[in-house]
Formats: sequence, structure tokens, C-alpha cells
Amino acid sequence: MTHFLRAIFKPGHYDQTITKDFTFFMSILRLSVKYDAAVLRSQVVSQLSQYFPTTLHAWDDRDDCSLAHLLKGREPIIVDTALTSTHLSCLLPAALYMCCWDHPLECLIDGFPANGCRFLPWPTVRSCLLAKEKMRNDVRILFKERALLMFSWYCRSSRCIPGLDRWRVQLEEEQLDNLYNVLSLGEPDSIELCSECAELCEGTIADIRAEIWSRLPSYFGLPDWRALRQRATD
Repeated sequence: MTHFLRAIFKPGHYDQTITKDFTFFMSILRLSVKYDAAVLRSQVVSQLSQYFPTTLHAWDDRDDCSLAHLLKGREPIIVDTALTSTHLSCLLPAALYMCCWDHPLECLIDGFPANGCRFLPWPTVRSCLLAKEKMRNDVRILFKERALLMFSWYCRSSRCIPGLDRWRVQLEEEQLDNLYNVLSLGEPDSIELCSECAELCEGTIADIRAEIWSRLPSYFGLPDWRALRQRATD
């Protein structure tokens, strides 16, 4: 409560402390929701949304946000809090995605040791497990549907198709989930492609990422992005 009152009544205290102290940050978040402090809650959600965004462009830039050093690895805590308020539900798709892909699978079931062995509610865990499988299937289908679009019909280079095949096999063998974790997947710059095929490949992967991002809330049984953004402002 002390943090909350200081943030309201002590000029500059919020701005000076918010990026330095995770305990302060969570106190402000929880109490602004509990006591419906709309202005303060809006400030916190706005900053949280830089790391748990609702757009793919912001997602790609999230590591540069001012709170990244406080929030990285603490996604389960944010999920736990966001589940308590519709005003915070816009944070859930990105936060749940990170719980699925940035932590070992065992953490979803056995708790997150780095967060005091925090357990997410079982319905949320089940939703994450199902979401991960749905995303895998969708990425497989999208890659299969668009594989031919990755290469120019006029390409005469013998290295392009085998090159991409080797890249995909390497990802599957060495990093398992990374082939399907397309929102964090970098461009295949480790293989040699002709310039035209490289451009087509980059564009196709960008299209697949955009499609998966547009579906992201639905994987977790949430409303679409527009509805989630509206909830945050209501």
C-alpha cells in the first residue's frame, strides 16, 4: 500500500521507481486494479504492453522496452495477475506465448522455479498445452502450403531448395521447437540462397508470422486482438 500511495501523492515517485523495482511495479499493478485507479492502471498497462504487446511490430521490439530487464522470465507472475482483471487481458496472449515457448515444458506442469515455483491454474496450463500443439500444427500446414512460394519459378540455382531443406532439418534436430516458434524465428541467413529466392523466402516467413500472430489470442481461448485492446481502455 505504501508504494501505491507514494505513486499517487508523491510527484515523480512513479516515474523514478517503476523501471527499477519489480516489487514496486507489481504492487502498483495489483492495487490499481483492486481499487480501480484508472489513471495509474492505464499507465502500468501501457508500459506492460510494450513487453506484452498486441501487435507483431511491437513484439519484435519488446526487448528494447524500459521494463524488459524487470519482466524477462517473470511471465508467469504477469499471467497470474492478468487473469484477475479484464483490463489486463490484452497482456495475456503474448505472456502465455512466452510461458509456452520461453520456458521448459516441465515448468508449465511442475511450476516455474525462477518464480518461486509458481503454478499457473490448471485450466491455464491446459490451455497452454493445447495452444502449443495447435500452433505447431498451423505452422506445419502454413509451411507446407507456402513452400513453393519461397522460391522463384525462374531460379536456376541448384542450392536453393536443398539449402532451405537443410535449414529446416537442422532446426528440427538441434533446437526442436524452434521451427514452430515462428514468432521468435530469425530469417534463414545461415543458408545460401540466390537474391531472388532469399527475398521470396523472407516474405513468406513474414506472412506466416503475421498469420500466426493474428490467431494468437484464439489459441488460448481469448477474444480477438481488437476486443482485447478495447477491454484495456474500457
